Amino acid sequence: MNKLFKWIATIFLAMLMFAGATRPILTSAVSGDDDTPTTEVNGRPATGDLIIHKLQFNVDEIPNIENHNGEELTITGTKGLAGVTFNIYKVADDATDTTTPAGAVVGTGVTGTDGLLEFPGLTAGRYLVVEDIESLPFGVTYTSPNFLVDVPMTKVDGTGWLEKVHVYPKNRLIVATVDFYKFFENKEENPNKTATFKLYKGTSPGGTLIEEKIVNTNDATGRVYFDNAGQGLEVGNYYIVETAVDAPYGLNNKVITFEVTNGDHDTDLQDGEATIHALGDKKFNNYLLTEPNKENTDDDNDDFSANLGEIVNWNIDVRIPANISDYTEFQFTDDLDSRLDYAGGLTATVDGTAVEFTKTEPAMTGGGTLVVAFTKENLANYAGKMLKISFNTKINETAEMGEKIPNNFVFEFDNGSGTQTKTDPTPPYTQTGGAKFDKTSSDSTLEDFSGAEFWIYRGSGAAKQYLQTNYTWGDGTANPMVLVSDTNGNFEIEGLSFGNYSLEERVALPGHMLRSDFDFVVSADSYGVTNPHEILNKTQIKLPETGGMGTIAFTIAGIGLMAGAVKLYRKEEKE
Repeated sequence: MNKLFKWIATIFLAMLMFAGATRPILTSAVSGDDDTPTTEVNGRPATGDLIIHKLQFNVDEIPNIENHNGEELTITGTKGLAGVTFNIYKVADDATDTTTPAGAVVGTGVTGTDGLLEFPGLTAGRYLVVEDIESLPFGVTYTSPNFLVDVPMTKVDGTGWLEKVHVYPKNRLIVATVDFYKFFENKEENPNKTATFKLYKGTSPGGTLIEEKIVNTNDATGRVYFDNAGQGLEVGNYYIVETAVDAPYGLNNKVITFEVTNGDHDTDLQDGEATIHALGDKKFNNYLLTEPNKENTDDDNDDFSANLGEIVNWNIDVRIPANISDYTEFQFTDDLDSRLDYAGGLTATVDGTAVEFTKTEPAMTGGGTLVVAFTKENLANYAGKMLKISFNTKINETAEMGEKIPNNFVFEFDNGSGTQTKTDPTPPYTQTGGAKFDKTSSDSTLEDFSGAEFWIYRGSGAAKQYLQTNYTWGDGTANPMVLVSDTNGNFEIEGLSFGNYSLEERVALPGHMLRSDFDFVVSADSYGVTNPHEILNKTQIKLPETGGMGTIAFTIAGIGLMAGAVKLYRKEEKE
């Protein structure tokens, strides 16, 4: 009986030991996910699935995913990121190096719209997962490092295998939008004028062009909005410059700079709301450029003509810009024509009040350069008002009759956008003219026509004035200019303003009668005519001579007749 009991006990103990040895294998075969493996390798399923959940975070600090063990998780504050490419490599089961190997990729895929990418049916083992950073979606600023994963993976409680292994690599995705507001001075009076802005990534002036926008004076708000054609702006430094603006506005060369940081993400690129306001509550201003106007102040309707030596006054009228405080240069240069003599009289005024300036004046003869310069301090109190610059010249003897003498200027200014210049495409001018005359006679045999003298006058009656030797006008007793005909009868007048005049003959040709006054016109063409004005003199009538023998005979005959008449009268009285 003892022997039988011992034998039974030995058999029972052996069975218990066998059962204990086989328990882990049996447990592995029935644990894990619902799918039952078809093949086991040391109790591990022969294949498994790798499921990648690609997450995007739109904040600076990316949270850690705690206690991740390969199971599927629900993670808040994020969403899937589409378009990320992953490559997986089979490595040794005891591998720890995460360096991308040189070997062949065993799987490649791209995350879908929900950020998911699945590699099903992978042979059991260890894999290296590598995110392709060369093809990341726009705006990604943080990439997932390479990582190792076992597929299948032992459950966290050690009771079996996870045949579907879930991993959660993370990216930071930041895309922003930017805006600012534009101001056009007096835009209501300048409809449909545009300004062009360009957005660059990088540091001025060497950035990469991202986008161009145009704003119009007709726009109610003047808002300029950049969203990079709907995909937003990635993290980095940017600048905006105005590259063009329609006249009459001046280009504003100020550079707008800003930075997109990890805190500037625009969660909805379609709503038109900017995440960065580049200028805050300030505006980008475009002011009207001043358009100087120069004029010859002669207003007597004679086509801006003048006598030689007569004062010709010039005015330059220019609006002082509203943003004169931005100007570093405001200067006028007048290169006088050599046919003009500078005559001084330089002033600069605003509403009749003198304004300070610096000047460089030319010599008083033969042209030269006049420079008038202002500082922004000179003009600061007159922003938006009209500045008048005035000076005098005279036409000198080198002038060609009937030819216009232009008097332009160069306006140099710098409103912060670099030196610019303006001038007048149709500058004002002055001019002078003349007339030519031909003295003739009714005596066809006359050969010498010299010696006739003439004065020139204008007006009539009390308003009659004679041309003086200095080309001014006065009465005849002053110092009138005398024109004298030469042998051929030619004489002329140069240097008169355009208008109506008269010749008064003061000395006739010998043997000729003084003629009546001759009216003539001075114009742009009057001096260059091929047929001068003919000034005809008629010869005098020849009367009988007195005091000769013929005269005595007539006298004696007359006395005799008178005596006979007296004698006859007395005889009749006696009868």
